[in-house]
Amino acid sequence: MALILRVHTGELTIMPKFGENGEILAGSLEIGNTDPFRRTLIGLAPIIVGLALIFFLNNLIGQIGLNWSNWTNLIIYYLFFTVSTSMFSSKKDLESLVIAGPIMVVLVYILYNFGVRITLSENLIQTLNPIIVKLNWGLLKAGILDLLIFSIIRIPVFFLRKALKN
Repeated sequence: MALILRVHTGELTIMPKFGENGEILAGSLEIGNTDPFRRTLIGLAPIIVGLALIFFLNNLIGQIGLNWSNWTNLIIYYLFFTVSTSMFSSKKDLESLVIAGPIMVVLVYILYNFGVRITLSENLIQTLNPIIVKLNWGLLKAGILDLLIFSIIRIPVFFLRKALKN
């Protein structure tokens, strides 16, 4: 997103690191100074790209079907899990939303009071509806998959901690 918006970029890190307080820091990208609106779009990019990937992977799952013995399916489900758990923007990414958000709300309010209405055509609504439905199903599948995997991981850890305490 930074390249699309012509914002200077610096060092890119992909591998997660352990930060202070034991938290895991995901990859990062250094970006140059820019206005709050482009900074907000750059900060929201992980969510936008994540939603697009979930939509794409959900369609792929729909075409292939559920078959856990197939390596392709395992890779797709791994990507589904990875994308759905890492598509969120950090607090640092959303700092500029404090400036851009209220400005956008005020701008929409002013335009609304001047009679400017944004309406979607029936054709556009009919085109967007199946896309949104598929995205919703993809997000539901991602949530269920995440819950399953976290439960599978959490239950043995719970009992192991309990056993080691005693």
